[in-house]
Amino acid sequence: MSVVSLVKGFIQRIIIFRAGRSDEAKVHYLRKLGCKVGNGTRFMGGVPYLGTEPYLIEIGEDCLLTDNLHFHTHDGSVKVLNSAGFFDGKRMDKMGRIKIGNNCFIGSGARIMGG
Repeated sequence: MSVVSLVKGFIQRIIIFRAGRSDEAKVHYLRKLGCKVGNGTRFMGGVPYLGTEPYLIEIGEDCLLTDNLHFHTHDGSVKVLNSAGFFDGKRMDKMGRIKIGNNCFIGSGARIMGG
């Protein structure tokens, strides 16, 4: 993903958050990023932070997600270990899917980790 597309996505996310757009607009935006969002899912506040791999995130039907949510699909600390040569010269990465079931509530400020 290029820096330009990241900046455009960030600006679009701010616009949706600030404008108080409808749940349909938020779901459309998340689906456009590659996130799977089930029907009837609602967002109180803005859209959640999806990180750099939104295609690894699946949210079920009829869920209610509140504000200030963060979905983390990768472990960034592995990059530090790569730089320090911990893996005998091999590049390692740790990523995992996030799957939220149907009829779930996720409260404000939650951090959902991949895997």
